[in-house]
Amino acid sequence: MAISTKQKVTHITKFVADFAETLAGFHHGNIVGIRVDKKRVRGIELSNYAIIFQVKTKIDKAALDTSNIIPDYIEITFPDNQTRKIATDIQASGEIELHTGIGDKTSCAEYSYGAGSIGLYVKDPLGSVFAVTNYHVVAKKLLNAGQTFYQYTTYQDNVIIEGKDGNRTGAFATGTVNKNVDVAFVKLHGELGFTNILPGGPANGIWTRDKVLSSLKGQTIRVFSLFNNGREAVVNSVLVPMLYPGTNIMINLIRLDRVISSPGDSGGLVTDTINRIVGIVMGADGDATYVVPFYEITNFKHCFPI
Repeated sequence: MAISTKQKVTHITKFVADFAETLAGFHHGNIVGIRVDKKRVRGIELSNYAIIFQVKTKIDKAALDTSNIIPDYIEITFPDNQTRKIATDIQASGEIELHTGIGDKTSCAEYSYGAGSIGLYVKDPLGSVFAVTNYHVVAKKLLNAGQTFYQYTTYQDNVIIEGKDGNRTGAFATGTVNKNVDVAFVKLHGELGFTNILPGGPANGIWTRDKVLSSLKGQTIRVFSLFNNGREAVVNSVLVPMLYPGTNIMINLIRLDRVISSPGDSGGLVTDTINRIVGIVMGADGDATYVVPFYEITNFKHCFPI
């Protein structure tokens, strides 16, 4: 049974996500991300796809210990039971920078240092209303202390949300940074006045994991955030593993084809051009902005857009 190029790329992408920690182990201190893309030789894009290792800096093989050398090929067995050698490529992209620390959209003086953006407003199955942002936006102090999960025990309004219609307060309810997601939920009082305002109309559904894997690559998306409202980019890769600063590897990020976010944009909403929800901004390296997919947010806490 012959398989198409798209099927091959999808299978390689899933392989990279499933074995992200093993692949990052080739040179853990230098690798910052892994994705599937076309190989480049002397700046020229070739027709074949490769496993791209993004590194802080390129280092000559002669200066590396054998265990730190990324192999030229990785053997992968495909659904047609054929084992193929998939080429690797090494690209220097610099370190990932979490895009928060500046801004006046949402902040939590108790648990964080700066501010970021609100992604969207959601309800849980009980009807409670939450604002969604990143854990590193409202809980950077906790993150720096090694605490990667938070769940409130008593309700306390400790988050400020600044909007065009005035300031609101909410309680940091729960959030986490783990291999799948960087998210925080801020519990709000009631529903009145909370809307996901998008040009062209309301939110129009969400991108599920299966849809992300099968058809998000190549789609044009838009960011709605504190400093870059409405900026567009194209999805470069999906299910991208990335070494999250100060913690373990995250495995399912969405990588755009350029940087369209700034400090303060973390947590900002990402949609496609017909307002289907893709995810929220996490940060960027020197080449691209990275997005936490919305399906991982709902996997952590079941919710749906208002």
